[in-house]
Amino acid sequence: MNRKVNHEVTFMEDSEICPTNSYRNTLFKPWFDDNNWGVEIIDGFYSGTVVQFKEMEFVDNGDSNVSLDYHIIYRPSIVSEDDTKSGEFSSLLSLIIEDIIREAMESNETRNYNSEESGS
Repeated sequence: MNRKVNHEVTFMEDSEICPTNSYRNTLFKPWFDDNNWGVEIIDGFYSGTVVQFKEMEFVDNGDSNVSLDYHIIYRPSIVSEDDTKSGEFSSLLSLIIEDIIREAMESNETRNYNSEESGS
């Protein structure tokens, strides 16, 4: 099942980015297969569901929106196809995407800080 959904992402100031708020390894863990990437949800009702991210792009419409094209690789038998089309699942993916973006921004900020210090 391929789906493309739009998620609004709230970008925070650098001072608000805190790696201790990460959901990585508590709600989800990264999933990789050859050149594909995504997440496996490891907590809650959707635990065991594997989502492949096919395409993620920022939508330039004046809002902080991210368009996400994804594919469900695996879902436990308790999780129906309708469950993965629900607003609850969409919200969960939005939370995960926001977390991945926050982590990338924090990592980039740390890299830039370390580059500035080593150049001093």
